[in-house]
Amino acid sequence: MAATGYTLSVTNDRLDRAFAVRLGDIWLPPNLLSLARILITPLVGYYLAKDDSVSTAVCVALLVAAAITDGLDGYLARRLNMRTGLGLLLDPLADKLFAAVLLIELVLFRGLPVWLAAIIITRDVLIAVTGMVVLRRRKFPTPSNIIGQYTFFSVVLLLGFYVIRFGFGIRLITIITLLLILWSVGSYGRRFVRIIRNLPAEPPADRPIYKVLRVTLTALILAICAVMLVLEKWS
Repeated sequence: MAATGYTLSVTNDRLDRAFAVRLGDIWLPPNLLSLARILITPLVGYYLAKDDSVSTAVCVALLVAAAITDGLDGYLARRLNMRTGLGLLLDPLADKLFAAVLLIELVLFRGLPVWLAAIIITRDVLIAVTGMVVLRRRKFPTPSNIIGQYTFFSVVLLLGFYVIRFGFGIRLITIITLLLILWSVGSYGRRFVRIIRNLPAEPPADRPIYKVLRVTLTALILAICAVMLVLEKWS
């Protein structure tokens, strides 16, 4: 047990140095993408409140931009070996700020149910609080996992369907989003408990077959939504 504790201590010391929050890292491409997502957030709120066809189109474009930057910043951070402490803070902050503004606007202007908005916000608050506890304990942020990333994408897709008032998409993606929220809360909760107990908390290896299944299922769902959107809007 003593050897295990020593190993964890050495590992944490290395991670402390690797993921220290440095403001100079803001100019790295992945962090600039996260910052861009924060900067476009007020634009989403402005155009969504106007509620006309042009403003709706702008909102959709901004949602697409948010989804692209959310996936691209993580990809570049891994591909270019640019994972930083600042990035681990900026990425979830950008996600939560963007989602919070969008949720409020959609409740006010698009009929998003308050209970659904409350579930999404509660999940983000729980993850943020546990993340702060982990940050104080380990001195470096905990990165989001693949389930959390898919949950964010699903939430953005759902909110986008509320923006364009796409009934079929709203019904389908609401179910998927609720299931992903439950899954992600359970995943983050398990990781939090393991970290508090000073146990290894790395996620299991992501097998190629899992990636293929995720991509295939996501593509299928998007294709179905695209077909139904055409039928619903132009029938």
